[in-house]
Amino acid sequence: MNTRQADRPGKGRKQPLGRRDWTVSRFLRETEGTLRLRAQVREHPLFGSVTLGTLVDEPARLTTLLTECRMIPQCGEVQIKRLFAALGNELAAVGAMDKRPPDPVLPTAPEGQGHAAATLGSPIAGKVYPDMLAALDDVFVRFWRLAQFEPFIYLPGSVPDFVYTAAVLRAELGDRAGIDDYLRKLDAIRVSTRSVAARGLIVLDGHTLDTIFARQGRYAALTDADVAEQRAALHRMLSELPAGVDCVVTDYDRQQLSSGFIVGEDHVLYNMGCYMVFRNSPILGLIRGRCLALNRRDLALSRFLAAGN
Repeated sequence: MNTRQADRPGKGRKQPLGRRDWTVSRFLRETEGTLRLRAQVREHPLFGSVTLGTLVDEPARLTTLLTECRMIPQCGEVQIKRLFAALGNELAAVGAMDKRPPDPVLPTAPEGQGHAAATLGSPIAGKVYPDMLAALDDVFVRFWRLAQFEPFIYLPGSVPDFVYTAAVLRAELGDRAGIDDYLRKLDAIRVSTRSVAARGLIVLDGHTLDTIFARQGRYAALTDADVAEQRAALHRMLSELPAGVDCVVTDYDRQQLSSGFIVGEDHVLYNMGCYMVFRNSPILGLIRGRCLALNRRDLALSRFLAAGN
């Protein structure tokens, strides 16, 4: 039985019982009336062997799939963006059917209360993800996907997540369960950066990097080899990142910056091991302005590393 026959919905069925087993080919046929794709793209056999469930369970596969799509004739950036938008919405819907516990909702401050509400306008609401390891797919991977299509600003808590070495991550989190799987998924993201056309800015905190390299505080148990490995990983990142991505080192305290991620109107704050996700937060423009005002040449990560910091 061929792919078209295998994944064709049965006659008379108004609603599919579940879409995890749908191939991307079937999904594209089902959305034929609303998703504008060229026939060569929509009907390409590449989509016949990948299921929506696979893309939900292995988020890095979507990046790989979209990269492979660029090899399809007539599949340019407009087609890629349409595919990404449609698949992103569908994967979110499929994931919601997995019956995972709902994410806690960040409470909305009563209007007019507090200095922030009075100064910055309407109160905001968002979602809290209390465990960064468990939220890798829902937060970090999703935002890194979005960063392939809109300029981004990434302010890591220490080193960028996708260049963590096991020793440094364990120095920060302890020997927690799930670290090995977390690192494996992040390495897949690192490999995928070689083939994307992202544009953005990664801003690192110089004090934190100095603490790692000097093996101070929570990094005191690191060895010389551990430090050399993390330094090498940062050098490798610089050689692998797309040309449109700059990396700078600054003083978070002096610049009044906090760890997080900005893509378009979406904003993630990272604090106390939690992700807090907002849409169009009132401080978005403030953070973006501070980051974009940094001198990208004088503060370049390459200069910081070459200086022996």
